[in-house]
Amino acid sequence: MLKTSKKIMAKIKIPQIDVLIIDEIGKDISGDCLDPNIVGRFSDKKSNNVKAPLVKVIIVLRLTQKSHGNANGVGYADITVKNYLIK
Repeated sequence: MLKTSKKIMAKIKIPQIDVLIIDEIGKDISGDCLDPNIVGRFSDKKSNNVKAPLVKVIIVLRLTQKSHGNANGVGYADITVKNYLIK
């Protein structure tokens, strides 16, 4: 199942990105709110052999309502807006 999930996982096919703007993150999208396998940001600096782009800056604009305020993955972002929770 792991091989299959890695094969069908979404990918960003641009090798290097200066600024990645993410409209929404959330627990209903990924367990980490934003998937580190997709954006290439890992908390332990290991890439787990996943081919992900080199992203210089990640900007997060909103948190989904279904996350109920749980913004666990916001730590992967470099910039967030002041009131990013959807009310």
